[in-house]
Amino acid sequence: MRPYETRDIAWVKVRGITFASLYRPSDDPRGVDSILEDWSPPSGCIIAGDFNAGDTSWDSDNPNYHDGAALANIMAEHGLDLISEPDVPTHDGGNVLDLVFSDIPMADAVVTEALQCTSDHETLRITVPIMKDLDR
Repeated sequence: MRPYETRDIAWVKVRGITFASLYRPSDDPRGVDSILEDWSPPSGCIIAGDFNAGDTSWDSDNPNYHDGAALANIMAEHGLDLISEPDVPTHDGGNVLDLVFSDIPMADAVVTEALQCTSDHETLRITVPIMKDLDR
């Protein structure tokens, strides 16, 4: 899927679930933020990636840097809840930069060392319950 022309967000739909992978540049997040504001996420959505922002809801040690509070509001307005672990660092620098939001009940995301890929970011494992009535 390509609802917007950008290299910072990639979308794919699998079994009725829309997955969006996002990179939000810390030096100028306005382009990605405007897409997130305008986008109407479909029901059954997971958006994950390197958000490069802090908010008390996911990183109590680094509140509201790089407009994290505004980002948290955008996600809340879309009905997307944080499903990744709050206050669990995802970057070697100790910050919580990699996040996962979703509207899918019982979906969750955790940092897992078993999938470490030699990056300076930790790997998040996302678990999504699959219902039999989902579109294929």
